[in-house]
Amino acid sequence: MWYCVVETRRKFSSLSDVIVKSEENPAVSKAEYVPARFSSIKMIDEQTQRALKQVFKYENMSKVQDAVLSMSPVTGDLFVKAKTGTGKTLAFLIPAIQTALRTEDRRDRGRRVSILVISPTRELAMQIAEEARKITYFHNFEVHCLVGGEPKGRQIRDLLRKRVDIVVGTPGRLTDLIESVQDFRRQCEGIKTVSFVGFALIMNM
Repeated sequence: MWYCVVETRRKFSSLSDVIVKSEENPAVSKAEYVPARFSSIKMIDEQTQRALKQVFKYENMSKVQDAVLSMSPVTGDLFVKAKTGTGKTLAFLIPAIQTALRTEDRRDRGRRVSILVISPTRELAMQIAEEARKITYFHNFEVHCLVGGEPKGRQIRDLLRKRVDIVVGTPGRLTDLIESVQDFRRQCEGIKTVSFVGFALIMNM
């Protein structure tokens, strides 16, 4: 499950306002679904399309990817629930990248965080960060994975010395760095998209 906030501050009254049909509650049956190609989504930039084809070796979208990307450009809040292994990570990373490319001032690109992904576990955060590096392979983007169990000093040095386009992290380490590193706090002022991933228990409360 993931919940994505994309360049918006509007309020919604219920989850029905922002829900996307999932693999578990599909808009069409599995037998009726005809896979659509990533190339059919014209809002996906050339470098991302190239990564999908050459790095991932993907041509067709999964159902959850199709459900989300067919709404491009995504300019509102989305709440998506789908089974593990259905392609959710690319379903939220691709719209986030397109939002960053479309809305960010070129003078700030790389100097401020554009995409923040919050994961409940270290393992999931590391998986998402690796997917982010692959999908941005042909972009001049830098992906930071901020989790516990890794040297905090090295993470801080990387944040201050390198570009900070995408940050993936766990709540504890993110809170620690935001509260203790003033420069990182300033870098986070430019965030365009926030994705909460894997918080099924919290969202069901």
